[in-house]
Amino acid sequence: LIKTERFELAKTDRAFTQDLKEGFILIHALRLTGRIVSATIVAPNASEMIPILSYAVNNKVSMYKLSDLVFPYPSLSEGMKKAADSFKFTTLANLKNELGVYLRYRLAQANIEELSG
Repeated sequence: LIKTERFELAKTDRAFTQDLKEGFILIHALRLTGRIVSATIVAPNASEMIPILSYAVNNKVSMYKLSDLVFPYPSLSEGMKKAADSFKFTTLANLKNELGVYLRYRLAQANIEELSG
């Protein structure tokens, strides 16, 4: 039940000022809680963004909390915030569907345990 948010860094204002056409951020988070479980950054100066997401993974930070952080503007790191914002708004808008997916998953797990045990 992982949801992946991908944000193209070319959509940031910093990328525009640097004429950057490539690079992206992928953040994988639990669908319902938003807890960040892993991330991938492919970009110039990615090493400057990795500590933020490393901290988030190690301390079970959610996409909702990441969305509330203030990032410098303009910067490539604001791509993390934009990915978190996208997760937050699409998940909340589809909460009924997200809960349905989760409940179907839990029901399937319970059925598997019942059949095997």
